[in-house]
Amino acid sequence: MAETENRNLKKEILRLVAGAVLFTSYLISSRIAGISVITYCILAFSYLILGYKVIYEAFCGLFHGQVTDENFLMTVATAGAIFLGEYSEAVAVMLFYCIGEFLQDIAENRSRNNIAKLMDIAPRTVRLIDGTKELIVEPQKLKKGDVFKVLAGERIAVDGIVISGSAWVDTKAVTGESVPVPVKKGDSVISGCIVTDSTLTVMSSTEYEDSTVNRILKLIEESKESKASPERFITRFSKIYTPIVIAFAFLIAVIPSLIAGSPAVWIHRSLCFLVISCPCALVLSVPLAFFAGIGGGAVNGILIKGGSELQQLAVCRIIAIDKTGTLTKGEFRVTGVTGLSDYSLSLAASLENSSCHPLAKAVVGYVKDFPECSEVTEISGMGMKGIVDGHKVLAGNYRLMSENDIAYDDSGKTPTVIHVACDGIYCGYITVEDTVKAEAKNAVTELKKHGFRTVMLTGDVKTSAESVSKQTGIDEYRYSLLPQDKVEAMKELCKIGKTAYTGDGINDAPVLAYADAGIAMGSLGSASAVDAAGIVIMNDDLMKIPQAVNIAKKTMQISKQNIVFAIAIKITCMVLGFFGLVGMPVAVFADTGAAILTVLNSCRALKTK
Repeated sequence: MAETENRNLKKEILRLVAGAVLFTSYLISSRIAGISVITYCILAFSYLILGYKVIYEAFCGLFHGQVTDENFLMTVATAGAIFLGEYSEAVAVMLFYCIGEFLQDIAENRSRNNIAKLMDIAPRTVRLIDGTKELIVEPQKLKKGDVFKVLAGERIAVDGIVISGSAWVDTKAVTGESVPVPVKKGDSVISGCIVTDSTLTVMSSTEYEDSTVNRILKLIEESKESKASPERFITRFSKIYTPIVIAFAFLIAVIPSLIAGSPAVWIHRSLCFLVISCPCALVLSVPLAFFAGIGGGAVNGILIKGGSELQQLAVCRIIAIDKTGTLTKGEFRVTGVTGLSDYSLSLAASLENSSCHPLAKAVVGYVKDFPECSEVTEISGMGMKGIVDGHKVLAGNYRLMSENDIAYDDSGKTPTVIHVACDGIYCGYITVEDTVKAEAKNAVTELKKHGFRTVMLTGDVKTSAESVSKQTGIDEYRYSLLPQDKVEAMKELCKIGKTAYTGDGINDAPVLAYADAGIAMGSLGSASAVDAAGIVIMNDDLMKIPQAVNIAKKTMQISKQNIVFAIAIKITCMVLGFFGLVGMPVAVFADTGAAILTVLNSCRALKTK
């Protein structure tokens, strides 16, 4: 594709140079030797070389009923100039128009290529390990559980777990992080990242269809099809706008000629009016701004599915945030031990060592040394029971104590407290808390600077919600919410004003879909949450949320600037052209020049701090 673009670029440059050289030769020879058949032939060749593509596309559009595009308008304008005997002016207009279109294409392609490079994260092949053989296959052929090798400098084909080797992995293309991260045996790796300095052997944990890189590429394709309402408005507006200005151009040519005479003068002015009225700058102004905004997000590890998502986020004034896994790490730690001796604590840790529950892992990490246990049973939703060092031990929540008729301390009646009993006697409890993300408070502060009202929605109990709220500076919180309760809470907030929601879990998917702007924490988040959201934070960094707001607001600002800028230039030049104060060169600037300036202005959205 790149080679084809380069060939086309060279052809276009050659065409423009040839046309410009011939036109310059005409200007020089006509001044030295005067006007002759030869100079007219040179001028005619120059016009055909420069304008054959424009004329061809104009006639193709005419046969398909598209008589309102810029090619048709430019063909009519230059043909009219030739009819009036303004041959050199016709060629000059075509030359300036083609140069402008060429520069505009370069600016537009640069914006697209920046995003294309960022999204070129899918490897073409993968080194599949089949027994003792190493096969080069397409990533799409990998199955879950297949083992493949990734050499230094290569991209990881699908998500997986490292089974041998250690290396530094560059995750910038996927997460936006500039610093490589170290991985070793047992660590998870995501597709699209580059192994920088060594060889890794990885066992795939997903098939290619469900891998991170494929999900990203699918979302990018969806983003190309998603249009914001300003984009849709401009598309509809241009279809109405162009026929109206063609009618005005006709009236300018006819009515003043009938009243004041001098038809050649008024026809010339109507042709200038036609050139000025080309809708190119208007049609490009908004879509390119949104496209650049999406690219600016991609640079920073923020995947935006389309222009409508940017528009919605820009107007939101309330943001609701999930607690566990979003504001917090989802990594629990022991914060207190009440009433337990070291020995009874070790008995509890022995039981918890047989569980995969996050709270159990926190206790095991806290105690470390404990005796062996036997006859262990995990009771769903309650906790563990078993025999440890000859004692019958219970470790779990208050419901486990109640089921076994053991009086417990009521102050520990929360989901993040583990009660312990030994031989039917209550020993005390262990308090475990989720760890708040280091950047959570700063992210909330930045959102408040943008004028957001911040609300935390959580299924956790009041004490836990209150603790996280104080640590992060959240304005308000709602606790003990089931998934359906979160949706109801979101409905209430949406009645107050435009509301965004940030979450990462399966239970967050319905809320993300209902919110005006859904933001999923994509690196650790569930597939359903990522699919339901319009914006995905690829590295789970909460500071990316205010950055996404910055991008959205800047994109909307640029798109509005482009619209005002293009319309102001066109209206001003139309009025001046009607009174004969400007000619064809200014008319060309009002069309192509304005389009180039809106494209360059749109490129500012690619860089947002």
